[in-house]
Amino acid sequence: MASAVSQEVAGTSGESAPEHMLDITERLLEYVKRGESCMSDRQYTVPVEHYLSENRYKQERDAIFRKYPLIVAHESELPEPGTCLRHDGMGLPMVLTRDSEGTVRAFLNVCRHRGMRLQEESLCHRKTLVCPYHGWTYKLDGELKNVPHEEFFPEMNNEDY
Repeated sequence: MASAVSQEVAGTSGESAPEHMLDITERLLEYVKRGESCMSDRQYTVPVEHYLSENRYKQERDAIFRKYPLIVAHESELPEPGTCLRHDGMGLPMVLTRDSEGTVRAFLNVCRHRGMRLQEESLCHRKTLVCPYHGWTYKLDGELKNVPHEEFFPEMNNEDY
């Protein structure tokens, strides 16, 4: 069954994976509208090892969870401008913010200078994200706002960071 599911998700009809996933979604929505389900004519068993295998987890994470957009929070978890939410799912340190314009943003939760985590709290309210290592400061829309001692970075272009 796992290989059939993998083929279904990957798309075997020549469609790109996102187009194929949209087709699957549309079929599922039709079943919901009709109050039906799509059941197999036989029972499948999945070996327990599939749930415990680190290698399988990495393959699924790379093939599915890092390849396509994911829902990692509901907008109600970021109720107002300045709200920041840490999310460490799928092995990626992320931070979600609601900027001053009210737009929800998602970034890697690391400073672009030395890779230090910008937000440790799971949920907070602030105007900027500040690296605790060297104090680089980012706006909640991701733009680099301030670099202390910019004179030590004469060739740096803030737009690259």
